[in-house]
Amino acid sequence: MAHFAQIDSEDRVIQVVVVEQAVIDQGVLGDPQAWIQCSYNTAEGRHYLGGQPLRANYPGPGWIYNRQLDIFHPPKPPGTATLNPVTGQWDRPKPRPTLPNIYQWNEELQDWEII
Repeated sequence: MAHFAQIDSEDRVIQVVVVEQAVIDQGVLGDPQAWIQCSYNTAEGRHYLGGQPLRANYPGPGWIYNRQLDIFHPPKPPGTATLNPVTGQWDRPKPRPTLPNIYQWNEELQDWEII
């Protein structure tokens, strides 16, 4: 059994299921081209059990499958953000502080602020 994300015509994830590769290949769940394998243990370009990361992230509904990079990533947040092709995350112009606070990006200030 493996995890597969079903994508729509705009490469948005519709759902993720656990199913045998043969079921996908036989078209039991629809067009086999609409199903992309993913890994439950992959996030931000790392495999948390020490294996090989698969497509940067385990996606959820609404995420995007980027065919060019062969990765899953969340939708682009508003404002300035650049897609990191390794982590599949959106990087801001400045790294998020590592202090034990919760931060959000302030587009107007172009900086992180504590919330």
